[in-house]
Amino acid sequence: KDMEENVEITVKVIPILEQLGRDESFVQLMETCFVGNDDKVELLEWLNKAKERSTTTIYGIVEACMVIRAMDTVHPLLRVLEIEVFQSKEKAILFQQLKAEIGNMRDAIKLKQQEQIELERQLQDIVQMKEMELLNERMQQQQYSKNLGSRQSRSSQVQSSVQCRRVHCQCPKQHASGTNGNCQ
Repeated sequence: KDMEENVEITVKVIPILEQLGRDESFVQLMETCFVGNDDKVELLEWLNKAKERSTTTIYGIVEACMVIRAMDTVHPLLRVLEIEVFQSKEKAILFQQLKAEIGNMRDAIKLKQQEQIELERQLQDIVQMKEMELLNERMQQQQYSKNLGSRQSRSSQVQSSVQCRRVHCQCPKQHASGTNGNCQ
């Protein structure tokens, strides 16, 4: 029977009290009327007054009043309220912990995103440096090929010039190769 009564209190009465509990008069009622007293009449009167004063329909208030009337004392209600308060505090603590963990996760995600952006930037820098190195290497190879080609053409020009000088030289000496036609 106690279990059934607690379930009815939890399902039918507590939501109404939570809804009406936003009003300061409920807090005063709980502090003054129920501390050390077992008077469910005052609670029922307060609920009826709340129902009459309300400009909107309070769904479930009639069922809550029926549950309270069926109780022998308000002690089960107070016990359930204490349990609800304790569980609410536990839920609030858990909520704060979850909120902190979510905040930490968000910070970690932001940090990882920033690290990823930095790594992508570094990768782009490395790719650009490699491209520049390849471009410089190609340019050096082209310049080397160009220089090699111009040396060969100069070398052939020099050789033909030497031969030409040898032919035109009037000195009686034999010209050894490599003297470039310079007579001594």
